[in-house]
Amino acid sequence: MTERQNHANKTLKRLIVIGSILLTLLIALLLVAFWFLFFKPEKPYDTMSYDGNHYYNTAYIQPNLQFEGEKTTIFGESNYLGSYTSKAFDNQKNSKLWTINNIPQKKLIVEMTPGKSSASYTTWTNKHLLSPKDAFDYLNPKYLTYAIDNSQDNSTKTLGTNTQEEVIKEVKKIIGRKPNLKTFQTITATSTYEIYFNNDNKQSLVLQVSLVETKKGTKLMSVAGDLGNINYWKVSDKLLSLLN
Repeated sequence: MTERQNHANKTLKRLIVIGSILLTLLIALLLVAFWFLFFKPEKPYDTMSYDGNHYYNTAYIQPNLQFEGEKTTIFGESNYLGSYTSKAFDNQKNSKLWTINNIPQKKLIVEMTPGKSSASYTTWTNKHLLSPKDAFDYLNPKYLTYAIDNSQDNSTKTLGTNTQEEVIKEVKKIIGRKPNLKTFQTITATSTYEIYFNNDNKQSLVLQVSLVETKKGTKLMSVAGDLGNINYWKVSDKLLSLLN
């Protein structure tokens, strides 16, 4: 074997080693990306301590506000609890805290500070709600209204007590399953129904469920408040029948 051939063999071996290292790094990066996409690492969240209780913020359950500028209030029955000072971005932030009638303070409080043109708000719960199912079970809705999304009629409608109970059971059953689809952004589809689940008929708190239909005719459902991945479930015929 000549010296030139030896040199060529050594170069080839170096290239194979370098290629193997690069391939290993690529596979590792792909595995990390796969993990973050499909195994849902824990998301960052805010916490608050007040009056001896510890709370987590949630975007699934929101206060139902009556917007009137600095006179904005929480719909239904709520009571002013006191002020809360937090330090955000090195600035002292003063917020107003509220309790909702028939919900213990240690379970849930609402941070809502009216402004001149809007109101900032956060819902705080004593449990870390990680999924739509967690939030639905936690709110344990007793009342709902819904709206049909079309150009002719956007009014909010109600259902009979028995039908409401059936809708609540069916939605709870659907979101208790594994989602049929997960995406980073909302899908292209036509909105058909919006369902507003409330803590009771005073409607101080709301959890919103949206029904859409894709171009292929697939009917899907999502829950407002998902952070990161947006979960979609196939809508059952029973739920559509109850709404119709």
